[in-house]
Amino acid sequence: LLERDVGGFSALLADFRKDDLRRMHKLFNRIDGGLSPLATQFRIFVTNKGAELVATFDTTKASNSEAVTDFVDRLIQMQDNYQTLLTECFDTQLFSKAMKEAFESFTNREIGQAGSKTTCAELLSTYCDILLKAGGEKIGDDAMEEKLEKIVRLFTYLSDK
Repeated sequence: LLERDVGGFSALLADFRKDDLRRMHKLFNRIDGGLSPLATQFRIFVTNKGAELVATFDTTKASNSEAVTDFVDRLIQMQDNYQTLLTECFDTQLFSKAMKEAFESFTNREIGQAGSKTTCAELLSTYCDILLKAGGEKIGDDAMEEKLEKIVRLFTYLSDK
C-alpha cells in the first residue's frame, strides 16, 4: 500500500484523495508504529514535490517581479494544499513534523547554478517587497493580510532569515 504506483500512498497524495488518505491513516494507526512509515512517505513526497517546484525557478529572472510572484504564489499554494491534507487527514504531530522537515529541506537549498544563485529567503523577501510596495491597490487589506500570514508561515521553515 505504501509504495504501489497505482493506488499507493504517493498516488493518493498526488491526487489529493482525502477520503482514501483518511482511511489509510486510520488503517495504519491501528498498527503499533504504523504511522511512522506513512509519515516518512509523506515527508519524502512533499520534499520531492518541493524540490521539483524549486528546480523550475529560472534564477536569471530573480529580478523579474512577475516570475518571483508566480514562484512564491505556487509555493504558498503548495503549502496550503499540504496543510489542508494535514488538517483533514493526518492531524498528528508526527505528520506535522514530517511536513516541517520537508519544507525545511527544499526551502533552505540554494536555487540555480554557480553564476546566478538565489535562495527562497531572497525570493520571499522580494515577494514581500513587491506586495508591500503595491499596497492594497491591487488587492484588498484582508487579502494582503492573508498573503502576509502565509509568507510568515513559509519564513518559519527558513534557517537563513
